Amino acid sequence: MASSVQSVPSKIKPGVAPLRAGVGTSFLLRRLHSLSGVIPIGLFLLEHFISNAEAFKGPAAYTRQVEFLNGLPFVIVLELFGIWLPILYHGLYGVYIWYRGESNTIDYPWTGNWLYAAQRWTGIVSLIYIAQHTYHLRFTGVHLPTHPAAAFAKVQGEFQNPWMIAFYGHHGIFLTVCGYSQRSGALPQARLPAAASGTSASCWRLDWWRSG
Repeated sequence: MASSVQSVPSKIKPGVAPLRAGVGTSFLLRRLHSLSGVIPIGLFLLEHFISNAEAFKGPAAYTRQVEFLNGLPFVIVLELFGIWLPILYHGLYGVYIWYRGESNTIDYPWTGNWLYAAQRWTGIVSLIYIAQHTYHLRFTGVHLPTHPAAAFAKVQGEFQNPWMIAFYGHHGIFLTVCGYSQRSGALPQARLPAAASGTSASCWRLDWWRSG
């Protein structure tokens, strides 16, 4: 006697679909999210490292570097389209991806899943740090673009705050996690970018080139 088999549609949990299955504008938005972490934000991060390294030469050298950066032609336009808008888009869309994503570290406690979860959560922390860092150095106290001689002391004062030291230490941990994830290929199936703007740039999001 033949038994009838009823097909029960499987329930698919909501979440972020893989990049290969992108439909409509979501595929383009995710690619732009990854690209914004590599080119404008990544280049700015590299410049930021180089400029801040001038502090090792003393206050005078750091002041000259601040004066040089603020004396660039069209500096407002460069900051708006090369830093602020890319970071704003990368950060907000990253939070959207993080919010819609689902963690499966309990069901599948693999190393790659834990690294991916750590990458996303440290990205959120980094986004909070970037907002605080920018607000403190750019919009409170002495206005550094017009008073570059005060830049060294203002940055030096930030390192007197234990919470700021903890934030910088968090960045070091995040870079280690990202580096291991990229080298080991331990990112999960979707290979979605990290949620945070500056730290996603730190990872350089090389999987953007591999996924597609």
